Amino acid sequence: MYSLFTTTGRTHPADLTERDVLDWCRGQGKIANNSARSRVSYARTFLRWCRRNDLATLDLEEELGYLRKSFPATYGKVQAANPARRLDHEQAFGALIDACKDGTWMGSRDQLIMRLGLLGIRADEMRRLTFGSLHPDGALCIQGKGHRVRTLRPGPTLLDLLARWQRQYERQIGRPVTAADPILCTGMAGWKGRDGAIYWGRQIATTDSIRWALRRRSAAAELGHVAPHDLRRTAAELLRRAGVPIRDVQKVLGHASIDTTERCYFSQDDTDAQVNAGQMLD
Repeated sequence: MYSLFTTTGRTHPADLTERDVLDWCRGQGKIANNSARSRVSYARTFLRWCRRNDLATLDLEEELGYLRKSFPATYGKVQAANPARRLDHEQAFGALIDACKDGTWMGSRDQLIMRLGLLGIRADEMRRLTFGSLHPDGALCIQGKGHRVRTLRPGPTLLDLLARWQRQYERQIGRPVTAADPILCTGMAGWKGRDGAIYWGRQIATTDSIRWALRRRSAAAELGHVAPHDLRRTAAELLRRAGVPIRDVQKVLGHASIDTTERCYFSQDDTDAQVNAGQMLD
Protein backbone atom coordinates (compact mmCIF):
# COMPACT_ATOMS: atom_id res chain seq x y z
CA MET A 1 0.00 0.00 0.00
CA TYR A 2 3.05 2.23 -0.18
CA SER A 3 1.86 3.46 -3.57
CA LEU A 4 -1.46 4.62 -2.08
CA PHE A 5 0.23 6.92 0.40
CA THR A 6 2.91 8.23 -1.95
CA THR A 7 0.28 8.97 -4.62
CA THR A 8 -2.15 10.71 -2.28
CA GLY A 9 0.42 12.38 -0.06
CA ARG A 10 -1.26 11.03 3.08
CA THR A 11 0.78 9.83 6.05
CA HIS A 12 -1.82 7.96 8.15
CA PRO A 13 -4.81 5.74 7.29
CA ALA A 14 -7.12 8.09 9.18
CA ASP A 15 -6.20 10.87 6.74
CA LEU A 16 -7.41 8.94 3.69
CA THR A 17 -10.61 10.11 2.03
CA GLU A 18 -13.04 8.25 -0.19
CA ARG A 19 -11.78 10.14 -3.23
CA ASP A 20 -8.15 9.32 -2.36
CA VAL A 21 -8.82 5.59 -2.37
CA LEU A 22 -11.10 5.46 -5.40
CA ASP A 23 -8.83 7.68 -7.53
CA TRP A 24 -5.83 5.54 -6.61
CA CYS A 25 -7.70 2.38 -7.59
CA ARG A 26 -8.61 3.91 -10.96
CA GLY A 27 -4.99 4.92 -11.53
CA GLN A 28 -6.10 8.11 -13.30
CA GLY A 29 -7.12 5.95 -16.24
CA LYS A 30 -3.50 5.04 -16.96
CA ILE A 31 -3.42 1.47 -15.68
CA ALA A 32 -4.76 -1.74 -17.16
CA ASN A 33 -8.01 -3.30 -15.98
CA ASN A 34 -6.28 -6.12 -14.12
CA SER A 35 -4.04 -3.64 -12.29
CA ALA A 36 -7.11 -1.62 -11.25
CA ARG A 37 -8.81 -4.79 -10.03
CA SER A 38 -5.73 -5.68 -8.00
CA ARG A 39 -5.69 -2.23 -6.44
CA VAL A 40 -9.33 -2.59 -5.46
CA SER A 41 -8.54 -5.89 -3.74
CA TYR A 42 -5.56 -4.37 -1.93
CA ALA A 43 -7.62 -1.37 -0.83
CA ARG A 44 -10.44 -3.56 0.48
CA THR A 45 -8.07 -5.73 2.50
CA PHE A 46 -6.14 -2.74 3.83
CA LEU A 47 -9.24 -0.80 4.92
CA ARG A 48 -10.65 -3.87 6.67
CA TRP A 49 -7.38 -4.24 8.56
CA CYS A 50 -7.43 -0.55 9.49
CA ARG A 51 -10.97 -0.82 10.87
CA ARG A 52 -10.11 -3.93 12.91
CA ASN A 53 -7.13 -2.12 14.44
CA ASP A 54 -8.94 1.21 15.01
CA LEU A 55 -6.63 3.05 12.62
CA ALA A 56 -9.41 4.35 10.38
CA THR A 57 -13.19 4.13 10.03
CA LEU A 58 -13.40 4.49 6.24
CA ASP A 59 -15.73 1.80 4.87
CA LEU A 60 -15.84 1.58 1.06
CA GLU A 61 -16.93 -2.03 0.60
CA GLU A 62 -19.92 -1.14 -1.58
CA GLU A 63 -18.13 1.57 -3.59
CA LEU A 64 -15.11 -0.66 -4.24
CA GLY A 65 -17.40 -3.51 -5.27
CA TYR A 66 -19.04 -1.33 -7.93
CA LEU A 67 -15.65 -0.01 -9.04
CA ARG A 68 -14.26 -3.51 -9.52
CA LYS A 69 -17.21 -4.42 -11.75
CA SER A 70 -16.44 -1.40 -13.96
CA PHE A 71 -13.02 -2.94 -14.75
CA PRO A 72 -13.74 -6.35 -16.33
CA ALA A 73 -10.86 -8.79 -16.23
CA THR A 74 -8.79 -9.05 -19.41
CA TYR A 75 -6.63 -11.92 -20.62
CA GLY A 76 -3.70 -12.49 -22.92
CA LYS A 77 -2.07 -9.06 -22.40
CA VAL A 78 -4.71 -7.34 -24.55
CA GLN A 79 -4.00 -4.01 -22.80
CA ALA A 80 -0.22 -4.36 -22.68
CA ALA A 81 2.21 -2.25 -24.69
CA ASN A 82 3.56 -5.48 -26.16
CA PRO A 83 0.64 -7.84 -26.89
CA ALA A 84 0.81 -11.59 -26.40
CA ARG A 85 2.60 -13.46 -29.18
CA ARG A 86 2.62 -16.99 -30.49
CA LEU A 87 5.62 -17.96 -32.59
CA ASP A 88 5.36 -20.47 -35.39
CA HIS A 89 7.52 -23.60 -35.36
CA GLU A 90 10.24 -22.11 -37.57
CA GLN A 91 10.51 -18.97 -35.47
CA ALA A 92 10.59 -20.90 -32.19
CA PHE A 93 12.70 -23.96 -32.97
CA GLY A 94 14.55 -22.42 -35.89
CA ALA A 95 15.48 -18.76 -35.54
CA LEU A 96 15.25 -18.45 -31.74
CA ILE A 97 17.11 -21.66 -30.93
CA ASP A 98 19.73 -20.97 -33.61
CA ALA A 99 20.40 -17.56 -32.01
CA CYS A 100 21.56 -19.41 -28.88
CA LYS A 101 24.03 -21.63 -30.74
CA ASP A 102 27.07 -19.37 -30.45
CA GLY A 103 29.51 -22.01 -29.21
CA THR A 104 29.51 -20.79 -25.59
CA TRP A 105 28.11 -22.32 -22.43
CA MET A 106 26.13 -19.12 -21.91
CA GLY A 107 24.52 -19.88 -25.24
CA SER A 108 23.77 -23.42 -24.04
CA ARG A 109 22.20 -22.04 -20.87
CA ASP A 110 20.05 -19.68 -22.89
CA GLN A 111 19.05 -22.50 -25.22
CA LEU A 112 17.92 -24.44 -22.15
CA ILE A 113 15.78 -21.46 -21.16
CA MET A 114 14.19 -21.29 -24.62
CA ARG A 115 13.52 -25.02 -24.84
CA LEU A 116 12.11 -25.24 -21.30
CA GLY A 117 9.83 -22.29 -22.06
CA LEU A 118 8.73 -23.95 -25.29
CA LEU A 119 7.89 -27.04 -23.24
CA GLY A 120 5.25 -24.93 -21.50
CA ILE A 121 7.21 -24.17 -18.33
CA ARG A 122 6.72 -20.77 -16.67
CA ALA A 123 9.77 -18.56 -16.09
CA ASP A 124 9.62 -18.88 -12.30
CA GLU A 125 9.12 -22.64 -12.57
CA MET A 126 12.23 -23.09 -14.69
CA ARG A 127 14.21 -20.76 -12.41
CA ARG A 128 13.48 -23.08 -9.48
CA LEU A 129 14.26 -26.34 -11.30
CA THR A 130 16.93 -28.47 -9.65
CA PHE A 131 18.63 -31.66 -10.74
CA GLY A 132 16.29 -33.40 -8.31
CA SER A 133 13.47 -32.37 -10.66
CA LEU A 134 15.02 -34.47 -13.44
CA HIS A 135 14.28 -38.15 -12.92
CA PRO A 136 16.56 -40.95 -14.20
CA ASP A 137 13.91 -41.96 -16.75
CA GLY A 138 14.03 -38.47 -18.29
CA ALA A 139 10.82 -37.15 -16.72
CA LEU A 140 10.87 -33.56 -15.48
CA CYS A 141 8.85 -32.86 -12.33
CA ILE A 142 7.55 -29.28 -12.13
CA GLN A 143 6.11 -27.55 -9.08
CA GLY A 144 3.74 -24.90 -10.36
CA LYS A 145 1.22 -22.47 -8.94
CA GLY A 146 -0.55 -23.52 -5.76
CA HIS A 147 2.20 -26.12 -5.21
CA ARG A 148 0.58 -28.28 -7.88
CA VAL A 149 3.00 -30.77 -9.37
CA ARG A 150 2.98 -31.91 -12.97
CA THR A 151 5.33 -34.16 -14.91
CA LEU A 152 6.63 -33.39 -18.38
CA ARG A 153 8.75 -35.57 -20.63
CA PRO A 154 11.33 -33.61 -22.65
CA GLY A 155 12.17 -34.78 -26.13
CA PRO A 156 15.53 -36.30 -27.08
CA THR A 157 17.09 -32.98 -28.17
CA LEU A 158 16.40 -31.31 -24.83
CA LEU A 159 17.48 -34.40 -22.90
CA ASP A 160 20.77 -34.48 -24.81
CA LEU A 161 21.32 -30.78 -24.09
CA LEU A 162 20.60 -31.36 -20.39
CA ALA A 163 23.08 -34.26 -20.29
CA ARG A 164 25.86 -32.18 -21.89
CA TRP A 165 25.04 -29.29 -19.56
CA GLN A 166 25.27 -31.59 -16.52
CA ARG A 167 28.67 -32.95 -17.55
CA GLN A 168 30.09 -29.44 -17.93
CA TYR A 169 28.38 -28.38 -14.70
CA GLU A 170 30.13 -31.17 -12.76
CA ARG A 171 33.49 -30.31 -14.30
CA GLN A 172 33.08 -26.70 -13.22
CA ILE A 173 32.02 -27.38 -9.61
CA GLY A 174 34.42 -30.32 -9.19
CA ARG A 175 31.83 -32.82 -7.94
CA PRO A 176 28.68 -34.66 -9.05
CA VAL A 177 25.56 -32.55 -8.98
CA THR A 178 23.11 -33.10 -6.13
CA ALA A 179 19.32 -32.97 -6.10
CA ALA A 180 19.51 -29.46 -4.62
CA ASP A 181 21.72 -27.95 -7.33
CA PRO A 182 19.81 -25.58 -9.63
CA ILE A 183 19.73 -26.59 -13.29
CA LEU A 184 19.83 -23.01 -14.58
CA CYS A 185 22.66 -20.90 -13.21
CA THR A 186 22.93 -17.15 -13.06
CA GLY A 187 25.56 -15.42 -15.15
CA MET A 188 26.77 -12.28 -16.82
CA ALA A 189 26.09 -11.74 -20.50
CA GLY A 190 28.99 -10.95 -22.79
CA TRP A 191 29.36 -7.44 -24.19
CA LYS A 192 31.59 -5.75 -26.76
CA GLY A 193 32.66 -9.10 -28.18
CA ARG A 194 33.48 -10.68 -24.80
CA ASP A 195 32.17 -14.08 -23.72
CA GLY A 196 29.63 -14.18 -20.94
CA ALA A 197 30.40 -15.74 -17.56
CA ILE A 198 28.31 -18.41 -15.84
CA TYR A 199 28.32 -18.67 -12.05
CA TRP A 200 28.00 -22.43 -11.80
CA GLY A 201 25.92 -23.68 -8.90
CA ARG A 202 24.23 -20.33 -8.25
CA GLN A 203 20.49 -20.21 -8.84
CA ILE A 204 18.96 -17.46 -10.98
CA ALA A 205 17.59 -15.03 -8.39
CA THR A 206 14.67 -13.54 -10.32
CA THR A 207 12.84 -14.06 -13.59
CA ASP A 208 14.42 -10.82 -14.87
CA SER A 209 17.49 -12.82 -15.87
CA ILE A 210 15.32 -15.11 -17.95
CA ARG A 211 13.56 -12.13 -19.51
CA TRP A 212 16.86 -10.50 -20.46
CA ALA A 213 18.24 -13.74 -21.92
CA LEU A 214 15.16 -14.05 -24.10
CA ARG A 215 15.37 -10.40 -25.09
CA ARG A 216 18.98 -10.81 -26.26
CA ARG A 217 18.31 -13.97 -28.23
CA SER A 218 15.05 -12.78 -29.82
CA ALA A 219 16.81 -9.58 -30.89
CA ALA A 220 19.62 -11.63 -32.44
CA ALA A 221 16.98 -13.71 -34.25
CA GLU A 222 15.23 -10.51 -35.43
CA LEU A 223 11.94 -11.65 -33.91
CA GLY A 224 11.11 -8.41 -32.13
CA HIS A 225 9.71 -8.41 -28.61
CA VAL A 226 9.16 -11.89 -27.16
CA ALA A 227 8.20 -12.29 -23.49
CA PRO A 228 8.93 -15.43 -21.44
CA HIS A 229 5.22 -16.25 -21.27
CA ASP A 230 5.03 -16.03 -25.07
CA LEU A 231 7.07 -19.24 -25.17
CA ARG A 232 4.36 -20.91 -23.11
CA ARG A 233 1.67 -19.52 -25.43
CA THR A 234 3.68 -20.83 -28.36
CA ALA A 235 3.78 -24.30 -26.82
CA ALA A 236 -0.01 -24.27 -26.46
CA GLU A 237 -0.51 -23.02 -30.02
CA LEU A 238 1.82 -25.61 -31.56
CA LEU A 239 0.06 -28.38 -29.65
CA ARG A 240 -3.32 -27.03 -30.77
CA ARG A 241 -2.26 -26.95 -34.41
CA ALA A 242 -0.96 -30.51 -34.07
CA GLY A 243 -4.45 -31.60 -33.04
CA VAL A 244 -3.70 -32.29 -29.37
CA PRO A 245 -6.97 -32.29 -27.35
CA ILE A 246 -7.40 -29.21 -25.19
CA ARG A 247 -7.60 -31.28 -22.00
CA ASP A 248 -4.15 -32.68 -22.76
CA VAL A 249 -2.86 -29.15 -23.37
CA GLN A 250 -4.33 -28.19 -19.99
CA LYS A 251 -2.30 -30.96 -18.33
CA VAL A 252 0.91 -29.89 -20.07
CA LEU A 253 0.44 -26.27 -18.99
CA GLY A 254 -0.64 -27.21 -15.48
CA HIS A 255 -3.89 -25.21 -15.41
CA ALA A 256 -6.30 -26.05 -12.59
CA SER A 257 -9.23 -25.15 -14.84
CA ILE A 258 -9.71 -25.84 -18.53
CA ASP A 259 -11.39 -22.41 -18.74
CA THR A 260 -7.98 -20.80 -18.22
CA THR A 261 -6.53 -22.81 -21.09
CA GLU A 262 -9.37 -21.79 -23.42
CA ARG A 263 -9.53 -18.16 -22.34
CA CYS A 264 -5.84 -17.28 -22.19
CA TYR A 265 -4.35 -19.46 -24.90
CA PHE A 266 -7.03 -20.27 -27.44
CA SER A 267 -8.82 -16.92 -27.67
CA GLN A 268 -7.91 -16.65 -31.35
CA ASP A 269 -10.28 -19.55 -32.03
CA ASP A 270 -13.16 -17.05 -31.97
CA THR A 271 -11.64 -15.21 -34.92
CA ASP A 272 -11.00 -18.47 -36.77
CA ALA A 273 -14.62 -19.48 -36.26
CA GLN A 274 -15.89 -16.12 -37.50
CA VAL A 275 -13.73 -16.25 -40.63
CA ASN A 276 -14.76 -19.85 -41.37
CA ALA A 277 -18.43 -19.02 -40.85
CA GLY A 278 -18.18 -16.00 -43.11
CA GLN A 279 -16.70 -18.09 -45.91
CA MET A 280 -19.23 -20.89 -45.51
CA LEU A 281 -22.23 -18.54 -45.43
CA ASP A 282 -21.14 -16.28 -48.30
